[in-house]
Amino acid sequence: IKSLYLQRLRYASKSLLYYNLSTPNEVKLILPFLYFSNLICVISILQFINTHMFFWLIPLLIKSIAEIILISRYMEKIKNNFKLLYFIILMIIHPFYVIIFGGLAPFLKVQWK
Repeated sequence: IKSLYLQRLRYASKSLLYYNLSTPNEVKLILPFLYFSNLICVISILQFINTHMFFWLIPLLIKSIAEIILISRYMEKIKNNFKLLYFIILMIIHPFYVIIFGGLAPFLKVQWK
């Protein structure tokens, strides 16, 4: 787990460099959108845990429906089974992962191999 953690920090640490390179403008626009949408999902999950009001899960459900459509189509194309249980577990973990690693890594000193 430690090596995975360090690897993800290394990958995320270069995220701000995309704005200094000749990265397409579409990528420069979509990266903050993806971070912001995951931040909204984290807030909605935490609010749901705090209040037990299901309407807080609406942002997560909207994001998840879009992801289910894209991922299931891709899995169908590569002739692989879409595992809904795995997806549900990861749809809860992934926004936290994006926010933590994407938010911290550009400002931490990471050691490259």
